[in-house]
Amino acid sequence: MVSYEEVGPIAVSITDPAARMKYENFRENILSRDQVASLGAMHDLLKMDRPIKEILSETVRNHAPYTHVPYHQRIDEGIVRFVNNDHCLLSASAT
Repeated sequence: MVSYEEVGPIAVSITDPAARMKYENFRENILSRDQVASLGAMHDLLKMDRPIKEILSETVRNHAPYTHVPYHQRIDEGIVRFVNNDHCLLSASAT
């Protein structure tokens, strides 16, 4: 598990308290690898009219510690699988 210290703080340019709270929630969901909750938090940020560039920047900041290696591991029914991180970077371009 990556700690908050390794990820770094939310950008100081985000001054709206509600947005900062939602970004904290978003970070928590990303670090716990809860994809459904992460998607919900991102959707909430979009509904709050947060800039796309800001959302993408915070997504990269939170996920970057996982994408510096060529793959991550996932265990499916006791079988170790290696997942290439290209999908993480490609999904960012979809936003």
